[in-house]
Amino acid sequence: MLVKILGIVDLFIVIGIIISSMLSPNIIVIFALYLMLKGLIFAIIGDKMSLIELMIGFYVLSLTYGISHWIITTLVVIYLLQKGVVSIFS
Repeated sequence: MLVKILGIVDLFIVIGIIISSMLSPNIIVIFALYLMLKGLIFAIIGDKMSLIELMIGFYVLSLTYGISHWIITTLVVIYLLQKGVVSIFS
C-alpha cells in the first residue's frame, strides 16, 4: 500500500515538474525536499537506485531558480513517470 502511495506522489511531482513555471516556488521546493528525503532514506536502507532520486531532487530544486534544460527535464519526467506507474500497478 505504501508503494502505491509513493507512486501516486511521484506522478503528482511529474505534473508539478511539467507545469513548474506556473506553480509557486514553495510548492516546487516541497517537491524537491520530498524527493531528496525519500531518496536519502531509501539509499541509507541500501537501494543504490535511490541516489538517482536524490539527484533528481536537487535538479527539481534548481527549477525554482530557473535553471533547467529540456533534455534533463524530459529524462527526469520519464524516470519518475515510469517509476510511479510501476509502483501503482505492481
